[in-house]
Amino acid sequence: MPVIATRGRPSALRQMIAKSGAPMYFVAGLSGIDPSTLSKYANRRLPIRHHHMLALCGVFDCEPEDLLDGDEE
Repeated sequence: MPVIATRGRPSALRQMIAKSGAPMYFVAGLSGIDPSTLSKYANRRLPIRHHHMLALCGVFDCEPEDLLDGDEE
């Protein structure tokens, strides 16, 4: 798996994507989220919209709060 450079601790979403082993574009396709938007979410450049949280939880079988970083709660 390629290593993606991040500053600090990776976001909860990025960790979830890495744990799944699926490429980000594949997760984007499954969730119906544009790949550039998903990248912004994973890199903490954009807050995750609620309907996108629900779509991602459909892919990862999680709860929306699982996608939030500890400092966002």
